[in-house]
Amino acid sequence: MSPPPLESAIYEGEVRHRRAGPIPHEFRFPLFMVYLDLAERGRVFSITRLWSASRPAPARFRRSDYLDGAGCNTTPLDTSVRDRVEHEINFVGFEACWFGLVLTTPDGHLWLAISAGAAWFFVHLFLSPQPAREGALILIGAAIGTAWDAASLTSGLIAHDHSHAFTLVFLARFLVLWILFGTTIRIFFAWFRDRLPIAAAVGALGGPAAYWFGIRMGMLSLPSGPFPALLVVALQYALLLPLWVCAFRRALRPRGGLPA
Repeated sequence: MSPPPLESAIYEGEVRHRRAGPIPHEFRFPLFMVYLDLAERGRVFSITRLWSASRPAPARFRRSDYLDGAGCNTTPLDTSVRDRVEHEINFVGFEACWFGLVLTTPDGHLWLAISAGAAWFFVHLFLSPQPAREGALILIGAAIGTAWDAASLTSGLIAHDHSHAFTLVFLARFLVLWILFGTTIRIFFAWFRDRLPIAAAVGALGGPAAYWFGIRMGMLSLPSGPFPALLVVALQYALLLPLWVCAFRRALRPRGGLPA
C-alpha cells in the first residue's frame, strides 16, 4: 500500500492589492512559501541524498537543534511542538480563570468568573486527547477537594467571605477552583507520574501557599488561627495531589501510547 501524498510542498500563490482612491492603484505579484509538515520530515528528507535527517548532508535536520532536543531526542518534533503549545494555552487559561475567581468579590462579577472557569474546563476537554476519561477524573477529584474544603468551612477552620455558611457561592467557587486545578494535572504535573513523594511534598507546600494568597486577597479568613487551618490544607494537598496524579497515570494513555 503506497503512503499518502505529502502535504509538505512549495506552495505558490499571488498577492493582490487594489486601492480605489484618492489615486487608483493596483498591483499583483507571485509568491511562494515552503511548508513542512513536521510529521513528514523523515519522508521529506529522504527524497534526495542532498537532504538527510540521520547523516551528514548539505541540508540536514537534527532533532537536537530544536525545542530542547538535546534532552528528548526520542520525542518527535511535531509531538514536542503540540505539547509546548498545549502547555502555554493551559497556563494562560488556568492563571486567568484562577485569579479571576480569587480576586472577584461576590458583589462584583463573581458569577462571571465562575462561568469563565467552567467554560475553560470545556475548552480544556475539547483539546484533550481523551476528554471523557480526563473529564471524569477532574470532576471526581474536584468533588473530593470541594467536600474537604466544605468540611473545613463548617468546622470553623476557614471562613469564606467572613462566613462559615455553606452557600451556593462557596460551592460554585471552590468546585470551579478545584476543576481548574484538575486541568493542570495531565499537563503540568506529568513529571510527577513516577515521583509521587515529590508530588506530595509539592502539594504540602503549594496548597497552603494558594490558600494564603486567598486570605491576603480577602476571599478567605482563618478564625481558628493560621497554624491549624494551613496544617489541614497541607495534609489535604499532600494526600490529594499524588492520588490525583496516580489516577491520571493509570487511566490515561500517554500521547500515542498505551496506559502507563
